[in-house]
Amino acid sequence: MRTRWIVILGAVVVALIITAPTAVGPLIRQITYSSVKKLPNPRYQRGLNVMLYRTTSSAGFQSSMREWENWDITDISLVIPLSQSGPYADNIGAGALTPSDSQIRQAVTALQGAGFRVMLRPILDEKTLTPYGFWRGDIVPSSAAQWFRHYETAIVHYARLAASLHVASYDIGTELVSMEGYTASWDSLITQTKRVYQGRLLYSLNWTDLAVEPWFSSLNQIGLDAYFPLTVPGSPSVPTTTELQTAWHAWLSKLPKLPRPLVITEIGLLPAAGSYKTPYLWTLPHAVYSPTMQANYYIASCAIWAPRTAGLYWWGVSWGTNATGVSLFTPTPPAVAALQNCFQNNPRTTS
Repeated sequence: MRTRWIVILGAVVVALIITAPTAVGPLIRQITYSSVKKLPNPRYQRGLNVMLYRTTSSAGFQSSMREWENWDITDISLVIPLSQSGPYADNIGAGALTPSDSQIRQAVTALQGAGFRVMLRPILDEKTLTPYGFWRGDIVPSSAAQWFRHYETAIVHYARLAASLHVASYDIGTELVSMEGYTASWDSLITQTKRVYQGRLLYSLNWTDLAVEPWFSSLNQIGLDAYFPLTVPGSPSVPTTTELQTAWHAWLSKLPKLPRPLVITEIGLLPAAGSYKTPYLWTLPHAVYSPTMQANYYIASCAIWAPRTAGLYWWGVSWGTNATGVSLFTPTPPAVAALQNCFQNNPRTTS
């Protein structure tokens, strides 16, 4: 009899282990976003882009999450790099840098368990493009139809993953300027994505191309990667926040009327003197380290964009590290203070 009960108990334990992901899922969803719900405006996306690579270690991630929470971040855009073999190739999909589905699941579960909302964001990585002088916005696949077949397969795959993890938002594309005019292909991709994922869908425009495509109406929100170069009279190395706000207004008049609410899916710059002139650059030769430059830019950008958008996602950090430096976009301590002030005091984020 004792042996029989031991066998039964063992079977129950094994069953619980096997069904653990299903059993734990509802519990995670119950505790997810609890800190977000306490905010005056819980819908506003106080965001940060976090890059996840296959080679990334999870060491240090818990401490990073605690820091992000202290920054008043509520939404994490988890950036998943995709790859294609060159600017003329049509084989876009998972590559050597792409994290496994298991890594993505672990990352999302950890983020949600810590109270963050998550956006899943597959992005074409540019490492195979830049040697040819290309970036993701000007790829020229040999067969656009074949490229979209591969791309739709990848996007629907990660949409299923996003649905299974109950992520809040899913970004179906980023800065693919040369491919945006293929309306029928995007219509198909969006239709197939919606069949497996019912959350919030976005597409991220690049600042260089603000054409409104017909298929934008099928989305829930329109993203914008806002690396607009700013012009300040006299070209000071570190403009004041007032000077930067004035510079931003030159671009606001050029924004088109969008069919869906606007979210700034990327904004930021290097903590270097003069970086406001080319905020899209990853390296600045002979850069002079200037956290004040970055902080002033954060303050001015928040004043401009927070009242006009449904969310702001700062660029950005790598999974498991908040290291700062002149060659990193990571918010420096003065920029963090500006970020906190942005999210705590702006009318759109607090009302």
